[in-house]
Amino acid sequence: MDAKHRVAKLLEKKRNIEQEIDNIQSKCSHLNKVIRQVQTTSTSFDPRWTCEDCNKLLGYPTEFELNKVNFFGKKH
Repeated sequence: MDAKHRVAKLLEKKRNIEQEIDNIQSKCSHLNKVIRQVQTTSTSFDPRWTCEDCNKLLGYPTEFELNKVNFFGKKH
């Protein structure tokens, strides 16, 4: 099998996996939210609310929420 066909098959598998993940995440109730560092570019990470069960990104934590959970290890 040549490279073009292998790549096409892999891209199809990737699309199917992404659809399955979307389906799982859309059915999840997101009851277990946590703040995690999420890679936003190849070199940077930012805190985001994520579902602990399905890994879906749910939003951005506020400064208050970050401080409340002592996310940055700050001493109060």
